[in-house]
Amino acid sequence: MALRLRVVSDHRRQLGPRSAMSFGPGGGTIGRGADNDWVLPDPQRYLSGRHACIRFQNGGYYLEDTSTNGIYVNDAEQPISKRAPHELHDGDLLRFGEYQIIASIDVTMELAAEPSAIISVDRVNGTDNALPEQPGDLGASLNLQALLAADSSPSDSFGPVDAFGQSAGVSIGRPRAEDHEPSEDSIARRLARLARAAGARERANAPALYDVASGLQAFCRGAGIDPETLPADAQTRLLHLAGQLCREALLGLKDLERSQQELRNRFRIESPRDPEDPRPMLASGSIEELLTRLLAGHEVRRADAVQWLRDEFDRAKSHESAVAGAMRTAFVEFIGRLAPDELDSRFERAVKRGLLAAGKAQPWSLYRDFYRSLTEMPADHLPHLFVETFADAYRRLRDSN
Repeated sequence: MALRLRVVSDHRRQLGPRSAMSFGPGGGTIGRGADNDWVLPDPQRYLSGRHACIRFQNGGYYLEDTSTNGIYVNDAEQPISKRAPHELHDGDLLRFGEYQIIASIDVTMELAAEPSAIISVDRVNGTDNALPEQPGDLGASLNLQALLAADSSPSDSFGPVDAFGQSAGVSIGRPRAEDHEPSEDSIARRLARLARAAGARERANAPALYDVASGLQAFCRGAGIDPETLPADAQTRLLHLAGQLCREALLGLKDLERSQQELRNRFRIESPRDPEDPRPMLASGSIEELLTRLLAGHEVRRADAVQWLRDEFDRAKSHESAVAGAMRTAFVEFIGRLAPDELDSRFERAVKRGLLAAGKAQPWSLYRDFYRSLTEMPADHLPHLFVETFADAYRRLRDSN
């Protein structure tokens, strides 16, 4: 009887011929360490150096957990106990980290015995090499070959009996129908049950729901990269990472929109939006709602999510360009009020109004009053002239873009 373990997760393509391993009565070890009988590569180190041990005892194969992260069997949500080995059955689905391994027990297969268990015994007709009898040998009178020879007519008197001493018929058990390697359909059903146990909902019209490889290939097509450049044993983690990157990008875009809106509010600049536009707004709702509306709206053709993202980036670039141009325009306008020619003109108008007559205000006093009115502003804000000039220039530049 032999135990065969076979990787059925995406790692099998990377492992190639090493994706399956058979164990005999001598057992063996499994882990990412090079000293194991079955080495399973794991760069993320979910597997321990020696993750599990296979033992054969009492006519069955047992799995001993020697890992840090635990071993899960079939649909169990808790790992097997480390206190006692777990008996393996034909068709069991084992989970070692991200590895999914199917177990099959073949009662007809016999593996070669270990060298320490091989004892050479001469057959009945091969006594040429028998040692000569030694004087005083207690076993000299015994015929070893006769003792080891099979009885061609065994007596029925030594058959099994029941509790009353009567003969009890015993039928020789035949191998169970399931004592063969599980089919691909059986493995697929077990994988589906595992996915449901993890919280996934089965959809009858979505047979590729659990096909991570297809999902990653679709993502790579959208991103414009070759899926062959990505590690084959990290497909689930890569899809998870892609979701995180998408979330972080939209979070950053929302923060950018918030800071831009604060600047517009500071300068009393309105930001009109078309009320008929079905696309979501960055400033409204949570990041979860934004993602859901983008993905669901794109799927039902309510809004083009890709074009929406392009428009948001164009709007952000237009804002930055308008701010830079409006800042220069407002500064030039503000500083121009302090130019010598501007001051001369202002003082001449004051003379015409008679403000510089005898006993009236002098030019320096007029300058003080002018400077005070020019720079008058609320706390933590800018002068009124600068704000108005900036707002007008911002609107003009934004609309022109």
